[in-house]
Amino acid sequence: MGTSASVECVKMESFRKPDGSVDWTAYSKAEVANGEKCQGCKTMLLYPKGYPETCGSCRDLVDDAGEVMHDRRVRCPACKHTWSPRDNEDYDVLEDGEHTVSCPECDHEFEVSTSISWTFHSPALKKHEQEEQAG
Repeated sequence: MGTSASVECVKMESFRKPDGSVDWTAYSKAEVANGEKCQGCKTMLLYPKGYPETCGSCRDLVDDAGEVMHDRRVRCPACKHTWSPRDNEDYDVLEDGEHTVSCPECDHEFEVSTSISWTFHSPALKKHEQEEQAG
């Protein structure tokens, strides 16, 4: 049984320009090429393998013929083209509810549903407040 060697992550410092700024485009491309980010939606992936990978949600957009959900991309039911509403400036689609969209590839018009939720995490009580409540 073989052991899997861990792949070293791409270092941002390798993409510093002479003026000290970072070439973010080249850095992001290197992260995708190394399998640190999904080649479809650019979300971070656990355990990079050293070659381009696709996350499960992006694979579903291609492989699943049924209704699919994705947190960044929309799939056309006619031609299977996927895109980010942000890239096409479809900002209305980013609001909660039902939306009519047109595929930028084949012009097919269809409905998408957007669901938005928030979770608020509050800090623990300060030490003196906990002591007063216990006493």
